[in-house]
Amino acid sequence: RLLNCLQELDIPPVYYEDILSLKVHPTHTKYTLNMRSQTIMFLNDIEKDPVYAKWPNSVNEFLRPTMFGSLRQIRKNAFNLVFALDPLSIVGVNLLEYVQLFLYHRSPLRIGVLLVPSGCGENSDDTDGMS
Repeated sequence: RLLNCLQELDIPPVYYEDILSLKVHPTHTKYTLNMRSQTIMFLNDIEKDPVYAKWPNSVNEFLRPTMFGSLRQIRKNAFNLVFALDPLSIVGVNLLEYVQLFLYHRSPLRIGVLLVPSGCGENSDDTDGMS
């Protein structure tokens, strides 16, 4: 099946062995976020915050064309971006700077932060918003 896909993509057969030998399964643990969890702190609410009041609130706006790769500015919490970070680490502080940029530029995203101290996650339960 994979070979058929490679043929349909017009990839030369010389590369098949290299592509098939790639490790495509990540070795890190995968998490699922419970978006209803109270531990995720949402920093903005596009539907209620006055800063977004001039944006249209009709879901029909999703059907209008946009520039390729951009999100439509609609007053709905349709797009969520949650940062799971350790606020005491260098990486966590850098991610918080990105959070500030998203909020400053009024990106059409509901921004959330999940604080995960280092050392957590190996045996986490649903109380931290991750499972």
